[in-house]
Amino acid sequence: MTTTSHTPTVWLAGAAPQATKSLLDRLSSFAVGHDANELLASGPGPMLSDIGQHATAWLVVFQRDQTDACWADWAQRCRAVNENFRCLLVGAEEGKVWPEDSIFLPSNCLSTIVLDRLRVESHALRMASNRQRHIARLMRR
Repeated sequence: MTTTSHTPTVWLAGAAPQATKSLLDRLSSFAVGHDANELLASGPGPMLSDIGQHATAWLVVFQRDQTDACWADWAQRCRAVNENFRCLLVGAEEGKVWPEDSIFLPSNCLSTIVLDRLRVESHALRMASNRQRHIARLMRR
């Protein structure tokens, strides 16, 4: 039996190291944060494993790396592992390479906007996930 953590997991990609550290510290009050940039050399294995163990999961990609097909490919693979996986793209234009429920923010938005949006959307995803599990339990009766 796989255990599922209900605390959201957030993977940050494309931000400068100091900005990533700051964001990871600030989102620790409502989510488990990880630096996705560290996985570029080793591959998405640890990310996929972590995302599969959480009820809700996020990949936040910042502008400078959004043209990198690697992140878009990893996002599609993460979506296949967890139906409650979402992408938050800062500074990107909507495109077909990202999963369909991706959220796009302008490049000039403040980090507090990114964190607030993550917090609100994570709460909504957590409620939807709880509702899905409850309906599944009722249907098994």
